[in-house]
Amino acid sequence: MRISRLSLVLSAAALVAVSACNGGGTASPSSSAPTSSAAKVANPLNTDKLKADLCKGLTAAQLQPYTGVIASSKLESEGADSSGCTFHPKNVDSINVGINYFPKLGPADLKAAKAGFPWNEDTTPIDGYYTRHASQAKDQKSGACGTAVAVNDTTSVEVLAQTSNEADPNYAQMCTVSDKLAKQLIENLKAGN
Repeated sequence: MRISRLSLVLSAAALVAVSACNGGGTASPSSSAPTSSAAKVANPLNTDKLKADLCKGLTAAQLQPYTGVIASSKLESEGADSSGCTFHPKNVDSINVGINYFPKLGPADLKAAKAGFPWNEDTTPIDGYYTRHASQAKDQKSGACGTAVAVNDTTSVEVLAQTSNEADPNYAQMCTVSDKLAKQLIENLKAGN
């Protein structure tokens, strides 16, 4: 199963919609500047190069152990609140991977976004950055997991890994895949790529 444009849009929409709500339940635009009560990221990462071309966030060599040969990559959505890129493997039974970019979703907003997902959890920070798992599926054992990481005070990046192939050895532990790829994405950002 390929990550559909709808999956990326739903993931992005859920994160953005929840982050746009204040405590009173009335939707209001999320401020692009962090509030004084928001957690500060100790070592913020510059995401300008990633934002310019999400499809270069992970290399073919980094994706290959999970996806096999990549047939194509495509910018799926682009907007003020989010954008995404999907990597389509040549073998349709392989894991599909997507990168989502949320320029208005800092650590506090990412933590609040958990209400938008049927399954979600805080997890071990990646390289010291606040990290969450989330999925539109009922749990991480359903072949899909997103690992979202707050990389600076206003921005989060997410790696989504998904397959419908229950025979895939990673099917029941897809967060392991999304975590490993998210760590590689963070390393690429640290290297200035």
